[in-house]
Amino acid sequence: MKLSLEKEITDLDAKIKLRKAEAKIIAKLAWKDVVQRAIKELEKHRRSEKRMKLYKAQDEVDIKKDALLTDVEKMLAQKVTQTELFTIK
Repeated sequence: MKLSLEKEITDLDAKIKLRKAEAKIIAKLAWKDVVQRAIKELEKHRRSEKRMKLYKAQDEVDIKKDALLTDVEKMLAQKVTQTELFTIK
């Protein structure tokens, strides 16, 4: 999940970069304004939604990792005892 979110963020970054390159070569001011607004929306979308999903996914991974470490610690804390059942003479 984390990798797919990171891929989406890099894809959005590529779109933003493309739009910025287009904006540099546009001669008409009205069209340039439209492209600049599109860039702004893409950046806002990237920052807010995708990054929050990424942080949530990272938090979920951390929670699962902590639970796994707790389970391993419990297993390691088990004590082994030896009890003599009978003696052969």
